Amino acid sequence: MMRHSKVVCTIGPASESEDMIYQLALSGMDAARLNFSHSSPEEHHEVLQRVRRVERELKHPIGVIMDLAGPKIRIGDIPGGEVEINQGETITLSSVAGDDVTLVVNYPNIVDEVRTGERIFINDGNVELLVVDKSRDRLSAQVVSGGLITPRKGVNLPDTRLTVPSMTDKDKSDLQFGLDIDVDWVAVSFVRNARDVAEVKGIIKDKKKKTPVLAKIEKAEALRDIDAILEESDGLITALGDLGVETPLEEVPLVQKRLIDLCNRKGKPVIVATQMLESMVRNRRPTRAEVTDVANAVIDGADAVMLSEETAMGKFPVQTVSTMVRIATNAEQALFSPEREWKVEGYVEESITHAVCHAAYHTARDLNAAAIVTPTSSGTTARMVARYRPKQPIIALSPWEDTLRRLTISCGVVPRQVKFEDSLENKIKTARQEALLAGVGKKGDIIVVTAGPLGGVPKTTNLIQVDII
Repeated sequence: MMRHSKVVCTIGPASESEDMIYQLALSGMDAARLNFSHSSPEEHHEVLQRVRRVERELKHPIGVIMDLAGPKIRIGDIPGGEVEINQGETITLSSVAGDDVTLVVNYPNIVDEVRTGERIFINDGNVELLVVDKSRDRLSAQVVSGGLITPRKGVNLPDTRLTVPSMTDKDKSDLQFGLDIDVDWVAVSFVRNARDVAEVKGIIKDKKKKTPVLAKIEKAEALRDIDAILEESDGLITALGDLGVETPLEEVPLVQKRLIDLCNRKGKPVIVATQMLESMVRNRRPTRAEVTDVANAVIDGADAVMLSEETAMGKFPVQTVSTMVRIATNAEQALFSPEREWKVEGYVEESITHAVCHAAYHTARDLNAAAIVTPTSSGTTARMVARYRPKQPIIALSPWEDTLRRLTISCGVVPRQVKFEDSLENKIKTARQEALLAGVGKKGDIIVVTAGPLGGVPKTTNLIQVDII
């Protein structure tokens, strides 16, 4: 059974060598994430070049996502390297170190913007503080839930309206660099509204690039503007770690389901990320709860699931990818159910391309076709078919490497590079050949081909043809 769900791996010290990237790709990595919160731009460029070499060796595309750091608020240096705080204690926080300051925070406006009675979470919510008093340059906070704190741990301020811009100067510099080295996707961290995404897209347009943008949903504020954010962006990443701190923990599963459903309806890819198989950072086997979490993300309709620390810093990066692939492949059986078929009928839109893709899905289902083949210039046709989650693989044919790489995070899509032929007859012939070469069909099998005008004009798909290999 061919796997439909995609796997994104964060590349870090445990996986940055060319041999490890090769092993990850063999194990099932479809796209690589470069986390610009860590490492230098030059080091990320070296990793991207290794990914490209592995891609050429394996002869199949591997997408590269650059993840901008965003205005992440973190704990600064701590004398002695760590501090233990206990429930009931009162501690001080400031943006400036001092003898009476327990924790230094890297956000200069923290004292001005955080009010008495607001909460502060540290290290993904493991430590909780309640602000009880403030002075000109200090916050006093009572420890609600204590623990050990080390430098660089993240700080969340869910009750505070921050003035920090979504795009820092570092982000702007990193974005320019990423566009210069031709990353395939740009992920924007800590998105609060559609304007944050529009700012990034404006920089990309000024650079005369067409790099698509993923909005990372990890702040409660973003949920209030989610429809506009999705309209502005090209896809979403549900970052469950920060979102689980910013919103009540018990609400996260329903938020995740809602975000996946919104993306499915729009035909835009959605990646579920953070702590998916976190126990495998140190252990060879995941917990049952983690397995269930990954499986439910796939069943809900996620295009891809992402590994973060598991592959960047973990002891068993290759085994973790293999485990993720097994879980996703088994869970996909639930995708092709009567309930799912009923649900996707509500995805129809009034455009020729959408109508053709909807009909292609139905035709392939009714004829039990081996594959749906979509010659595509921009990738739109393949993504529009993918949102119906057909059980057939979607063979996306394109001459453009960037289009194929961007399709590596779309559920069920098998990207293959071909030249667009000079006639419809040759285009259908190529579709037959590629279905065979991709290993999804054999002679005598039915395929459903979508096509548009010759010349590969984007978003002009207007016909379906049923063919026999």
